[in-house]
Parts: sequence; structure tokens; C-alpha cells
Amino acid sequence: MSLGAQGVLLTWTEIPVELEAEYHAWYNDKHLGQRLAMPGFLRCRRYAAVSGGPRFLATYETRTIEDLVSGPYLALISRPDAQDSRIMGAFTTLERLTCRITFDRRSGVGGALGVLRFFPPPSAMVALRRWLAEEALPALTDRTGVLGAGLWENDLGIANGPARVPGLKLPTVNEAEWVIFAEGTDAETVAAALTDCALAPRIGNKPVRSAIYRLMVSLTRD
Repeated sequence: MSLGAQGVLLTWTEIPVELEAEYHAWYNDKHLGQRLAMPGFLRCRRYAAVSGGPRFLATYETRTIEDLVSGPYLALISRPDAQDSRIMGAFTTLERLTCRITFDRRSGVGGALGVLRFFPPPSAMVALRRWLAEEALPALTDRTGVLGAGLWENDLGIANGPARVPGLKLPTVNEAEWVIFAEGTDAETVAAALTDCALAPRIGNKPVRSAIYRLMVSLTRD
């Protein structure tokens, strides 16, 4: 269900198979708890890919988007300990978006999450945002088995905030990526919903990355 969050951090990661057991233990037993202890962090979830990729997705919902560049959070991520450095240093893929939640309508917790990632043409953003919020996404939530849908927009100012922290090396982001999500009972349901979204003509047939994930872990702040 929606928690009234206004921000969400999305991270996609991959790691060599031989390190996966340690990676999952580190993520579930340490990493998520550290994030939930940060000011404004409300819920953390982890997913594994059923189709598409990258292989693992984590979402961190925050009360405001500014919580993703708060002093305590930036201090935490700029000072990893030896275990953090060993695990994160082994990532073969790391993709990171700090998003403003533009639209989020969820009525429950689903076992599957589908995402569409794309770079909207700047000239089409206003009309596209209106169409998604007023027509396309509400229609998705009316489908049987779809428990929620929404739009996350990467905020460039927030995304580049950590780049100003000494010792923290993250790439500068120059183009705003958007993410449409659908949450539902199973992978087939959310895949069908996103397939019927008819997004491509609205963004000039620009490339769209799609993936379907199954829920592994969900932790909510007390």
C-alpha cells in the first residue's frame, strides 16, 4: 500500500553468482536496517528479476525526496565499512535513481512488480505526465490482479547531490529518466498490464526498458 511517500530511491544491482549468498545476507540483515534507521525512510523492498533486468532491484520510499540527500544519509553512504566496501565493490552492475513520486495509487502489497524505464522527450513531459496521471495509470489499477501503479521521475538535483560528498563516487546524471510501475498478484498480470499501456507512441517510440520482478523482502519502519 502507499505510505504517502514523496521520494523513492531505486537501485539495480548484479553480483557474481558465487557471492550471492553473502550479498543477500548482507542486504537483508544489515543494509536495509541501516537505511530504515535514516530520517524519513519509510519502507524498503527487494526484488529479483523474473524477466528483463538488471537482476536485483531495491526500492527505498521516503517521506520527502530531500530525505535522499539529508546529512545523516549522506554521512552513512560516504563511510562504508569493510564489509560494505567488499560487497559493493563486487557489483558488476549498479544503477541508481533518486525519484520524485509523481503518482502512486496502491491498494495492497503485491508479489510482483513490473517497471518501464524511459527518457521522455522534454517537449512531451507535461502532456505525458497528465495522460499518465489522469488516464493510463488509473486504468492499470482497475485491472483484475493489479494492486497499484504509479510514476517515479528521477530528480536531477537530488540525483547529483551525493556527487558533492567527498569520497563518494557516483556518476553525474544529465537526463531525467522516468519509471512507470505496476504492482500486482503475479508476474503474468503485471506484464500484461504494462504491455497494454500504449506508452511508445506517447514518447516518440524512444527506447523503453522493461522488467518484471518478484518480491523477496519488504520492511516497513515501525
